[in-house]
Amino acid sequence: MEKINILTTAFNSEKNIVEFITQINLTMKKNQIKNFKLIIVDDGSNDNTVNKIKEFKKLNSDIKIKLIVLTKNYGHHPAYKLGLKYCSGEYIFLIDSDLQEKPADLIFIYKMLVDEKLDALFTFYKKNNNFLSVIFYKIISKLFFLKINQNMMTLRVFTKKYCKFLNGIKNENFILSRMVNDIGLKYKFLEREKLKPKYPSNYSLSKRATLAFDHFLEIGDNFYLNIFIMIFLTILIMIGLILRILINYFNAESVFNSGFTTLSILIIFFGISNLFLLVLILIMNSRLLKYQKNNENIFVSEEID
Repeated sequence: MEKINILTTAFNSEKNIVEFITQINLTMKKNQIKNFKLIIVDDGSNDNTVNKIKEFKKLNSDIKIKLIVLTKNYGHHPAYKLGLKYCSGEYIFLIDSDLQEKPADLIFIYKMLVDEKLDALFTFYKKNNNFLSVIFYKIISKLFFLKINQNMMTLRVFTKKYCKFLNGIKNENFILSRMVNDIGLKYKFLEREKLKPKYPSNYSLSKRATLAFDHFLEIGDNFYLNIFIMIFLTILIMIGLILRILINYFNAESVFNSGFTTLSILIIFFGISNLFLLVLILIMNSRLLKYQKNNENIFVSEEID
């Protein structure tokens, strides 16, 4: 059994996957670590990623690589969750394959984890200049009372014990950044450098939107409580505005001289707000039903050792 498992995911990564594997191997060799296995979960790539990995394996049979090919694109976090089930080493390394995280940092945090007898060591980068990302995490954390590590990196090292806890989580809506708060045990954060991407990111706007809904699913009652409070308040305001118009009408006052236009605009605004919130609830319920009905099974089309 390998002492170390290095887990990563790939999606349409044909341009960088060979360079990534090469960097991992060189880092391990440089630090005289021989007993390791690289586990790659291909998340339904529709380019030449899988073939690139297979070709590399044939030419470098001395490097232990396990390739797990998914039937479709399930997403970054579900792919990692599946990959964890294949990890049996004493220590598990997680790192993205997009070359934005340094393989050398794995060794640094691994040694710190062992020296300080930690269960897990997570990393974050100091600055986030992505405006949309900053706004997204601030809205989620403030409105729904979540503790989200905004600048958290995939780069991390944890023990077999910690991995066992992760694999024991029954919630199919698995999000890496939330696992820190949910599990506990002895862990630490460390700041590391995140490199600029060499190639365009595969993390599209639609995937970010899906991640946003996944965060909502995780927060459960807090989300629905806040939404229903907002709906209740907007309904009360609308009733108050309508009553104001009716009172003026029955008192034989001129409706148009008593702020009718302003009141009408406010009623329309709060009506649209209510409609938006109700639609949001319907979307959330449909996603919850999907998870309950299908249990979000992830299907593997191919495994290569």
